[in-house]
Amino acid sequence: MNHTLYATLSAAVFSGLVGASAAVADTSTTSAFLGMELTFGQSASGTVSPDIYVGIAHGNASPYGNVTGAKATVAWDFTTGLTPSKVKLSGLAGRTYLQGEVGAGYSIAKGTPFFVGGVNGNHYAVGAEYYPNSGIGGYAGVQTLGSFKH
Repeated sequence: MNHTLYATLSAAVFSGLVGASAAVADTSTTSAFLGMELTFGQSASGTVSPDIYVGIAHGNASPYGNVTGAKATVAWDFTTGLTPSKVKLSGLAGRTYLQGEVGAGYSIAKGTPFFVGGVNGNHYAVGAEYYPNSGIGGYAGVQTLGSFKH
């Protein structure tokens, strides 16, 4: 067999095996959502209180299911006559169906900032809020925000 032909065929086969693959782009998703949660310990009433919240979430999902994004919410406490009780802004990172959540917020009811850390999942959120002047409280709730698409 001719060496030039062999080299040409080998190069063609080798480049097909390890050549450039088609680029796959991230999927960007922005969703408005509603939720309801129970806040423990640091609620406006000081005990356990039910809150409702509205929010918006944005995430970039890779074709492999990794997500980074952000989530913003405004909550109303049922025990205080549905007056706005807090706002939160969190960063999200994880998989399309489950993300860690870290951020900060402001308690309108208490007049103080707080920090938040938790888990944001497919139609649920759980976590803790740290208030520098008064300690830690928790929350657990359901929301219309599902998985991010990839």
